[in-house]
Amino acid sequence: MKTENYKRLVEMKQWTFEQKLDHTIGTIQTFANRIGKVSVSFSGGKDSTVLLDICRRYCDKDMPAFFLNTGNEYPEIVRFVQEFENVDFVRPKMTFKQVVMKYGFPLISKRNAQYFRQAKNGTEKMKELRLADDFLYSLAKKYRRFLSIENLNLSERCCDKLKKEPSNSYVKKKGIDGIFIGTRVDESRRRTESWLKTGSCNNYTGRKSSPLSIWLEKDIDEYIRRTNLKLCELYYKGFDRTGCMFCGFGCIGINDFRFRYLRENKPKLYEHFMNISNSGMTYRLAIKIIYGNEFEL
Repeated sequence: MKTENYKRLVEMKQWTFEQKLDHTIGTIQTFANRIGKVSVSFSGGKDSTVLLDICRRYCDKDMPAFFLNTGNEYPEIVRFVQEFENVDFVRPKMTFKQVVMKYGFPLISKRNAQYFRQAKNGTEKMKELRLADDFLYSLAKKYRRFLSIENLNLSERCCDKLKKEPSNSYVKKKGIDGIFIGTRVDESRRRTESWLKTGSCNNYTGRKSSPLSIWLEKDIDEYIRRTNLKLCELYYKGFDRTGCMFCGFGCIGINDFRFRYLRENKPKLYEHFMNISNSGMTYRLAIKIIYGNEFEL
């Protein structure tokens, strides 16, 4: 089944823009008709903005949405989201600082941060799994040397605590039957694997729909061009994508644009985050250890 789904996914990603837009509209309508009460998880990012516009332009002009205001969002994003009507602001129970202090730093990638945490603090069986020579289920070998640093802790739990849990709580409280999210399969292996399990943009079991799954970056840009869609101001200041301000997943070291932007434009906020610590180690030092001391922070 996965092989068939993979072939189908490859074919769909090669569709024309018009085919993809028609597919997305149909995906939204089918999911809403079958699932019941729906809402859009709106991050204020480029893909998310396109998704909300499609939902409201072609399907339901009053489609509700919600924004996870984690406290780790760019102020520009928060202001941008505030311009939209019918968007609820949802706050998590924990702050980014509290999550880091309790679980560890969000560095390297979500998958490797999880495997690092489990290889260091998991059960013996879990440690054995994460340190095996298995590409899919083990910690990347180049990061294993950092396990010996006693007070260096990495974790993927910030996504759970700041996004997944408050989102689930909000959905349950509001009686929402399903949500739309603006993710695309070409953004990560995990998202590709998730799509392949169902072979569809609609996951009725998980009550989530990703109508833009098969879209490529060029399709997103084409939609923005055709509709003259307004984006958050960050995209006009050199950002390719937004996300959480101090998420270290995908950080590329000294040339990482996100940290440099904050250091130059929001120095007080930058220092606050860089001095957050776990087990006596600051975020600044953890980044230097992982990416090398040449990272000028």
